[in-house]
Amino acid sequence: MMVVSKKVLKTQLLEYGNKLVEPPLFVDELIPLLDRVECCLSKVLQSPSESMKNALSPSLKALVDEKLLGHSNVDVKVAVASCISEITRITAPDVPYNDVQMKAVFQLIVSSFENLCDKSSRSYTKRISILETVAKLRSCVVMLDFECDALIVEMFQHFLKAIRDYHPQNVFSSMETIMTLVLEESDVIPTELLSPILDCAKIDNKDVLPIARKLGERVLEICAAKLKPYLVQAVKDLGVSLDDYSKVVSTLCQDADDGDVEQNKVQASDENMFRTHEDKAGITEAVSLEQAQLSMDRSPQSAMSNGITKTARDDSLADSSSLKKQEDDQRTESTEDLDAPNNVDPDTLNTEKAAADTESKLEQSNKNVGGNTSLSANSTPSESPHVLNEKESADNEKKMQMMRRKLRKMKRKVRIMRRKAQKIRRKVQKMRREMQTMESSNMVLIYFISSWVLLLFLCFTNIFHF
Repeated sequence: MMVVSKKVLKTQLLEYGNKLVEPPLFVDELIPLLDRVECCLSKVLQSPSESMKNALSPSLKALVDEKLLGHSNVDVKVAVASCISEITRITAPDVPYNDVQMKAVFQLIVSSFENLCDKSSRSYTKRISILETVAKLRSCVVMLDFECDALIVEMFQHFLKAIRDYHPQNVFSSMETIMTLVLEESDVIPTELLSPILDCAKIDNKDVLPIARKLGERVLEICAAKLKPYLVQAVKDLGVSLDDYSKVVSTLCQDADDGDVEQNKVQASDENMFRTHEDKAGITEAVSLEQAQLSMDRSPQSAMSNGITKTARDDSLADSSSLKKQEDDQRTESTEDLDAPNNVDPDTLNTEKAAADTESKLEQSNKNVGGNTSLSANSTPSESPHVLNEKESADNEKKMQMMRRKLRKMKRKVRIMRRKAQKIRRKVQKMRREMQTMESSNMVLIYFISSWVLLLFLCFTNIFHF
């Protein structure tokens, strides 16, 4: 019986899918056809077989064609969105279409939430069904992967405008789940995304229904830890006083400010410790440099001869006659230097050059310790610190954007792996239930056979007895 129903389902999917390739022109004919397609799709389980995939192929292609995806009738669009939401359920965790088509699909799904408050609409139940499917399958997170930021803001606006008191609880919980998932999974939360929620949290906003304010505040409370760093900046960007918001917003902003104050205190103490360490190191270096300079000034000059240094202490060991001879030689050399300035000893030049270099290094070190170095004076206008900072900030921004894209791709892969794990878990649970059913059936069969055996045994016993 089960095989026959699958065959019938495949036949119906092929038949209705081929009709959607060339859809009827009249809305009264097209909507019933889409309803039959949705009914068939709802009976298809996840991870379909190859034959079932072949049966789904005509409907899969026809639903994203411009004839249906860009239809002018609102009810037709909702019916198409309902069919596509069933297809995303079947193919989960994989997406059924390419990136461009998926963005168009998300646009269609978000547009179906616009008139969710219209209870008299013929598409009211379909809109709720689409909402529940998006929340259950976490399809809203895939919108982050495709960078549909403006579409997510539009979806938030639809939720907060369409929610009503007469909606069932599953509508409120589905909206809450979708908004919470988007905020928790976002790498960066811009002000545009928080603006619809903060608008509902204003005390004097009479256009907002109490149920919508309750939804916004509930989302803020659930995502409080994630939103604190962004909420204060969003309030400043919107230019509204914190007193004009509800208690939930003011409490979160106050907690964020307290956290920033504590963080600033910690950073200030760290900076003070670092500066104290730098000052101590600078003083120590300056003292050591001064001592080195004093020792050089007090020590006798050394003469370089064949790579061996002879100091004045070695000269003090010579006798008095050699000292007098050296004095005479020095007088003679000084006279020769005056007469012939070009005849200079190379060793003397090297010694003077080394002393000059040492003195310049000491002066430079003292300048560095005193903090008198100036980068702007030595650098060219094209390499000013301001220009360099702009270049570095631009490069850092590009690197951050690349890192964010890579992080989104990694998160997308992780989410796909999680969905696959959930899928495997569901299969395991199904197999366990089947095993339990088989065990219970076997137990009934064993009980039945044992009862018959016992009955036959009693009958034969009575017969032999008589």
